[in-house]
Amino acid sequence: MKALDGLLTLLSAVFVLNSPVLAASPRPNILLIVADDLGYRALVSRFLVARRLIEAGVRCVTVSFADFDWHGANFANGRKVLPVFDQAITALVDDLHDRGLSDDVSVVAWGEFGRTPRINPAAGRDHWPLVSCALLAGGGMKTGQV
Repeated sequence: MKALDGLLTLLSAVFVLNSPVLAASPRPNILLIVADDLGYRALVSRFLVARRLIEAGVRCVTVSFADFDWHGANFANGRKVLPVFDQAITALVDDLHDRGLSDDVSVVAWGEFGRTPRINPAAGRDHWPLVSCALLAGGGMKTGQV
């Protein structure tokens, strides 16, 4: 029966995502504005879908923004992808805050590995499992701590 409950929650979320009421929301979709400005609408729109799923009551949402496994051309790739991720994640956090959801929703961003401190001969960084980093926002967390 739990599987059926999960399926019903998912179907409800899909219905809400396609709802004309939600589409006609008076609130601007800042995430789509950011996406249009950057030319990455399909990629950044994943953050909008995540926010809509949260509003629909889904308890855990995963968004894949997988374009960071650079073992070469680190600097060229970074100049292309990092501004998109920076503005998209910032817009998501701002959007959750503006909608009164920031204390109830935790945003967590991390990668699978840290990167070597040295640049390799291909101008990239290789995997270094001894270190990693994460970005945390919202969720009523105390901020400014290490």
